[in-house]
Amino acid sequence: FGPVLQIFLKGRLKVWAGGDRITGIVHVDDLTEAMILAAERGHRGEHYIISAGEISTRDMFQYIGQSTGIPAPFEAPEPLVRLLGTVLDPVGRLFHWQPPLSQERVHYIYDRCVRVNAAKARSQLGWNPRSVEATLQDLLPKVPVKPEAELNG
Repeated sequence: FGPVLQIFLKGRLKVWAGGDRITGIVHVDDLTEAMILAAERGHRGEHYIISAGEISTRDMFQYIGQSTGIPAPFEAPEPLVRLLGTVLDPVGRLFHWQPPLSQERVHYIYDRCVRVNAAKARSQLGWNPRSVEATLQDLLPKVPVKPEAELNG
């Protein structure tokens, strides 16, 4: 998600698809702590899901937008996105070109959602990650990035 965030922070991300798509968030420092706790306190053969929580992409862009003053991208209508994925797939194959949107990507955006729950890691390992909002805030530059239009204007 890093490259998308950089485009957004530069004010160049104007359109996005799948605002309802849920994604799990974890701060890298919290992930590292969870791995250490799993090595120290975890039980052999156990698996731990690590996620501080979930947020929709719409809410994520709105939160970051409110924090930086950069408007959230316009959400493309799902039927249009599905149509574009259907059309661009054969065009890409015909011209040996990787389209920015494909049927596989559309499936990932709208139809495939993996929900996670880190309750086991919290209870068995004593893991206590920072909130989703705190994680997002830490991703942002200390000085808000202004859209390129404002920088060049």
